[in-house]
Amino acid sequence: MRHWVLAVGLGVVLVLGGAGQLVAAQWKWQDDYLFKAEVCYLPESDMKGDRGRVSVGRVFAEGYVPLSSKGEVLSWGLRPKVEVWSLSWDGLGQRTLANGTNISSADMPSRLWGVDLAGWGTYALSKATYIYAEAGVSVTSDMEDISTDDMSLITLAFAGHSFSPAFELLLGAGYNQALGRGQVYPLLGVRWIFAEGWALDVLLPAHATLRWQFAPGLEAGVEFATQGGDYRLSESRPWCNAIATWQQMTLGPYVQIGVGGLMIRVSAGYSFERKLEIHSDGFNQKLLEYEPDDGVFFALQAYWPI
Repeated sequence: MRHWVLAVGLGVVLVLGGAGQLVAAQWKWQDDYLFKAEVCYLPESDMKGDRGRVSVGRVFAEGYVPLSSKGEVLSWGLRPKVEVWSLSWDGLGQRTLANGTNISSADMPSRLWGVDLAGWGTYALSKATYIYAEAGVSVTSDMEDISTDDMSLITLAFAGHSFSPAFELLLGAGYNQALGRGQVYPLLGVRWIFAEGWALDVLLPAHATLRWQFAPGLEAGVEFATQGGDYRLSESRPWCNAIATWQQMTLGPYVQIGVGGLMIRVSAGYSFERKLEIHSDGFNQKLLEYEPDDGVFFALQAYWPI
């Protein structure tokens, strides 16, 4: 799931090619940024059909560092990213894993880290069409002990085409060798200014946003997003290099204000399809599964658009 989220930042390269420049004059698309930071909090919720409770926090930061370019035709650079999930467990009681190991709330993973470093490049085929490619390494772990087993290869490529200044289509795919299992995923994006002050800003399956600019520098809207990923746990007992998969979806309204060149967004809404699964090393056996109840979320985001 985390690798869907990787795709979110890739739209930044649009303004480096001729296609992105067609729409950037009217809109600062939410994936076109040099830097983005976000904090999110999900209050404590019970487990579905089980004992215990969990509260969740998320901290995210990502940047695009241009290193070189040849006019508007070719550009390349680096993309660092850090994401941390904080999970606070309580009242789970004694639980026996599928492999016979006993655990309690104190044994559950409390920090899940994702750290990426990738190189990217974009090439404009024409004023309306461009291609983008990215390759790098991702470390996803609880950071209790780090080894090459915590590293994954991340690669993707996609193309974008502007049919008009008000409509742009993105299409691509990616492949990730994530902690021992390969994942191939599609990518579909749409940027459509369908009325004055109104737009759809979509990059599926990562997010879909309906946006309304009701005054200069002021915006409101509704956004759907998917988040999560696979994370290697400690090699010591009780986990023995097991892999935790955390996922969730969010849907809710937001308001956004521009302060100088910085965009600040406050959002809240509904969090659902939340799940933690823990598999043995190699995904051969599911050891544990928890599904927190649906609940609310609160988020604060700041990004510096291009």
